[in-house]
Amino acid sequence: MINILCYGDSNTFGSIPMANKRYSIDERWTGILQNILGNDYRIIEEGLGGRTTVFDDPFEPGRNGIAYIEISLETHKPLDLVILSLGTNDVKAHFSATSNLIAKGMKRLIFKIRNSEDPMGYKKPEILLLAPPPVGDKVDIVNDFSGFNQNSVQISKELASKYKLLAEQEKVHFFDLGSIVKPSEKDQIHLDKESHKIIAENLAREIKNIFNK
Repeated sequence: MINILCYGDSNTFGSIPMANKRYSIDERWTGILQNILGNDYRIIEEGLGGRTTVFDDPFEPGRNGIAYIEISLETHKPLDLVILSLGTNDVKAHFSATSNLIAKGMKRLIFKIRNSEDPMGYKKPEILLLAPPPVGDKVDIVNDFSGFNQNSVQISKELASKYKLLAEQEKVHFFDLGSIVKPSEKDQIHLDKESHKIIAENLAREIKNIFNK
């Protein structure tokens, strides 16, 4: 069996736009992905709303991705692939982070995955880095208290190119979600059900290519 950890934020968790609820397992991309790939694969969900790459959020404690990644790896090992889907929350205004700094945070996550201690001696997992779809241009209008502003919009649009370069440098797999989906018009951040389906279908192909299936 191929074990895949999906480590991400609210769009991995499956948050429904403007509803403060979660899509069902068969509606969010992780669950759809499991159904497509079948019993030879195990999709492990580690999605948390507000999660960042490396930043501590004063308004939402416990969202620092680097602080939890090793625990997650230890909990779910052995792993064959880790899918990293973070960066959207990093562009919030109160972090004042550039796209280069966010990519640097992602690089630290990659390093942690590759260098985490494992007394059991399991092989280190492959890594698939996902660039998140940019937040919508009206995110600061429809979400007064979301933490995003117009600078956030611009930075989010820069992440795909920064992540692609990072993936090449670190020799990890890469896929740009912004090339296939965009956030819901409702809140300009989260994905609708059709987008979850599209992501699952595309990632299924990527994963099969990674494992030559």
